Amino acid sequence: MKIYFDVCCLNRPFDRQDQPRISLESAAVVRILELIESGALTDHSSEMARIEIGRMSDPDRRRKVSALLPPRARTISLDKAALDAAEEIVKIGFSLADAVHLVAARRIGVDVLLTVDDNLEKLATRHIQQVSVRVRNPVTFLKEFSDEHDR
Repeated sequence: MKIYFDVCCLNRPFDRQDQPRISLESAAVVRILELIESGALTDHSSEMARIEIGRMSDPDRRRKVSALLPPRARTISLDKAALDAAEEIVKIGFSLADAVHLVAARRIGVDVLLTVDDNLEKLATRHIQQVSVRVRNPVTFLKEFSDEHDR
């Protein structure tokens, strides 16, 4: 199964863990990373993630989050067609970065894009016909994945 983490999801394990939601999402992201390591899942990304991470002001955090990205072989580059497609998605109400992630995830053919951004998840679910990518919180995804594989 192919997955795609957005950058806020990759950041989650490095956020302050004093809120239950954050610690739960962090644990889910770490578990998903373990599933990638074991070969049960395959992670993919895009140059947009590298751009966003490169803009982080904290060099230590930037290094840690970069280490969670998939290898370059599973990172799609951006071209004019991808950016044009993202512009169309922006018209629905997505930020440009989120739109680029959605377009990249669609081009790769991932099964799910993972995010801890509630607004991105809700908007993508509402406009699934236009974005053509299933978007889930890592906690929800992990539960669905576990349910499917426990059968």
